[in-house]
Amino acid sequence: MKLKGRITEFDFDFHEGRHFVHVVIDSGNLDEVNKYIGKDLIVEIREPEKLATKNQNAYFWAICSQIGNHKDIMKSKDEIYRKLLFDYGETVGTLATDKQTDAAQGDIHFFLTKKGRKYNHYIMKKGLSYMSRQEKTTFIQHAIEEAKDLGIDTTPPYEWERLIKLWNQ
Repeated sequence: MKLKGRITEFDFDFHEGRHFVHVVIDSGNLDEVNKYIGKDLIVEIREPEKLATKNQNAYFWAICSQIGNHKDIMKSKDEIYRKLLFDYGETVGTLATDKQTDAAQGDIHFFLTKKGRKYNHYIMKKGLSYMSRQEKTTFIQHAIEEAKDLGIDTTPPYEWERLIKLWNQ
């Protein structure tokens, strides 16, 4: 289980000879935390990975729009995103359920892989907001390759700005 938070206090109890760390939790399944109260645990503390930049997100969605607007495709950018997730996203689990699950929960997306009589089988893929910076970079590279295969110019806007400045000198 992963939880996100920050250390607010660190103390040492001289009578018991133990250290105490007070952590404030920002997000996580707090109901699940209760079952660990009083149990010995291994705790790993590290800084969160750097998030993708706004430029990276904007560039990705622009690529999805361009792919979707291609004359041979004609789909929304959200449909393109889900197709890219299905093709290139990291699978985080599978699910067998008797219920129809078609929507994302948080940014975990469910894709039907087998429709059974009693249970439908799904794979779960993590969406952009759950991807690390490196995972997102790799994912965007796949989107760029898809766009290039369709003959779409994938030059980012900042590169065009740089070139225009060079040309105007």
